[in-house]
Amino acid sequence: MRLKIDLNALMLLAIPLTIYLIFVIFPILWNIVISFTNMTVGGSYTFTGLENYIRLLSSTRFLNALKNTLMWFIIYLVFPIGLGLLMAILVNSINRGANFFKLVYFYPLSLSFAVIGIIWSFIYEPTYGVLNEILRKIGLGFLAYPWLIDPNIALIAVGIAASWRELGFDFVVFFAGLRAIPQEYLDAAKVDGASAFVKYRYIILPLLKPAFITAFAITMIRALKVFDIIYVMTRGGPGFTTEVLGYYAFVLAFEAFDYGGGAALSVILTLISLLFIALYLKIALKEEVRY
Repeated sequence: MRLKIDLNALMLLAIPLTIYLIFVIFPILWNIVISFTNMTVGGSYTFTGLENYIRLLSSTRFLNALKNTLMWFIIYLVFPIGLGLLMAILVNSINRGANFFKLVYFYPLSLSFAVIGIIWSFIYEPTYGVLNEILRKIGLGFLAYPWLIDPNIALIAVGIAASWRELGFDFVVFFAGLRAIPQEYLDAAKVDGASAFVKYRYIILPLLKPAFITAFAITMIRALKVFDIIYVMTRGGPGFTTEVLGYYAFVLAFEAFDYGGGAALSVILTLISLLFIALYLKIALKEEVRY
């Protein structure tokens, strides 16, 4: 009877496992194979070993895309994670209207990056864009910029637009973490006369550590996946100042038809993502908050 139950379970697992192998594992393995070839248009190829990886790692354009991706990490640390924590604290401290603010802050996450890119392209438009128009109306016209054209600020401008969407995720993570803190801890601190600084320094922020780990790991992996908002807003320009690794992989594979190079860059991105996932699992499994 037990053998029959196990066989039934295996039969049920076999179907999703087969689908997973065909549509997830096989494409990944095939991508790895292509990364060791010189495949271009037409599909014919010969194996070239590590040539694509060596070419990429010694390319100034790859290093520029890597630098921009690292810059994207910093932007995400400041805006979605930093502001998400601040907004969660503020919303958690009010008794009325919290649901309204939760809806407002979470709403951008329901929009795709393509839609976000179009909206913010209009906001940044140099002549009639909302941002420059507001700056002119309040007497700060000297701050009006061609935001997506100036190579010095274009990456930050696109990063802020992307952060507007990602903010909702980090806000929800921190808000859930704040609500999970037992009220008796906060009441005891209040009875002891602890200041707001002491309460946050020694009670709230330490207990938010799991939320920090989750927000950091997920947001960093999302930073590595950035592509569509770059494609919609700047296409990597001006020059290559907003080109990140994900977009460069697309350019190599589907504009330059360098399938081997694009596949090699995808493998590098996958390895970096796996590193973040491994770090997240190691820390998350090690750190367990007991209330």
